[in-house]
Amino acid sequence: FKMLTLLAIICSIVFSGISQMHALTQALPDQETLDAIHFLSEQEEGTVLSAVSRGAWIADAGQKNVLDEEYLFIPDAQQRFTDAEILFSARNLEEINPLLTKYDIRYVWIDEDMKKELWNSETEGLLFILEYTRKFSKIYDTGGIEIWEVS
Repeated sequence: FKMLTLLAIICSIVFSGISQMHALTQALPDQETLDAIHFLSEQEEGTVLSAVSRGAWIADAGQKNVLDEEYLFIPDAQQRFTDAEILFSARNLEEINPLLTKYDIRYVWIDEDMKKELWNSETEGLLFILEYTRKFSKIYDTGGIEIWEVS
């Protein structure tokens, strides 16, 4: 009985360690994200529009963001959430121009996870505007991460 108990404890420790190692290798930021952060850090300073969960990465690149996970310290956080929803869902450049100016947005960070979370197709909302207007130019496209610059 003692040996069986000891074997169960050892197996559980080994299994736990292996599963933790697997989770760490799959965790973000991965190498592609780190490369994009490095690229963004080399750009001129500007405000970056992206999902809230990307805010820490953008700040790590030395850039400002419209909204990040530390929104409790922002007095107009609810308005920023509303404006971000408008920016992500709008298909009309005239609708988002005032918001681009309001937040002085210079870059847009889009990655595959954001595309899955926010849009149903490649031509929906902001993705449509990015692709089919001359207001934005793609300056980075590697590893499923796109960075667009506002002209």
